[in-house]
Amino acid sequence: MNELIDKLAIQCLFLLIIFIIGFIFNYTYSFFYTEQRLLTLKNFYPSKNSPHSIHFFSRFFSLLFILGSININIGSSLLFSLLYFAFIAILLFGLFLASLYILDSITLYNFEFDVEILSKKNYSYALISASNSIAVAFLLKNISLISFDSIINLIFIWLFSIMLIGFSIKLFPYVFNQSLNRHVVQKNLSISLTYMGFILGNSLAITSCFPKIQLSLEWYSIHIITSALLLIMVISFIFFAMKKTLRIKQDYKGDLIEETDVEPEVGNGVYNGISYFTACYVAIIVINHIQFGSFYPVINSIQQ
Repeated sequence: MNELIDKLAIQCLFLLIIFIIGFIFNYTYSFFYTEQRLLTLKNFYPSKNSPHSIHFFSRFFSLLFILGSININIGSSLLFSLLYFAFIAILLFGLFLASLYILDSITLYNFEFDVEILSKKNYSYALISASNSIAVAFLLKNISLISFDSIINLIFIWLFSIMLIGFSIKLFPYVFNQSLNRHVVQKNLSISLTYMGFILGNSLAITSCFPKIQLSLEWYSIHIITSALLLIMVISFIFFAMKKTLRIKQDYKGDLIEETDVEPEVGNGVYNGISYFTACYVAIIVINHIQFGSFYPVINSIQQ
């Protein structure tokens, strides 16, 4: 009985650290995203501003999702374990904020949080920002699991992943022939759903580029770059092949191809987002889930 109570007390200590980080996140959120410094949870009304709820809770859930990747082994010292957990949690929290700042600066550089969320209640802005948050959380969780408790490896892989995800975002207008900024201004939900499937599929593909067994940083970098280039080619082929094979007719061809005042429907965004995410998933299966080893039956049969 005493042992059970001790374990419960230790778990409560770790839970307290998580609550403290959440408390810090609340004030960090209001500091970075609002000019009205008094805007905290005490005057936050989800029923009156749903985009604000999407924006805030997507970040809060993503932070908890990242913290769930930390494994604690209380074998030697309880104090050391608590300090280790607090240090890694704060480090991941800092990388999370830095990643969000970078991605939002790339995708939503023409927009301000106070105007789009608090004034206009723009769902498109909120969903795109939430997609960035979830993608970053997925990246950071997987990166922390394969870094083998090495801070150097963690930061190195994080820099690579942010570089790749930032490069992929720049390709968005060329893949879907749509201007992200134009449709966000018009509060179009279709573009946000397209972007959601795009960024989540890319985050899934990028994490598959990082192997669990790490070599030297030089060879590890070469492996990541070659895997990323191979994935880009395979995803592009599968995505456009799916559109040709399914023969789905689209009324909206893209505002970058022809100037038009017609806005894409929500169904167009659902179709584009799901199609691209499916292409990323199939590409990962084709590339990473087939282990050849040293046995190649086709080559061996030809030689014989």
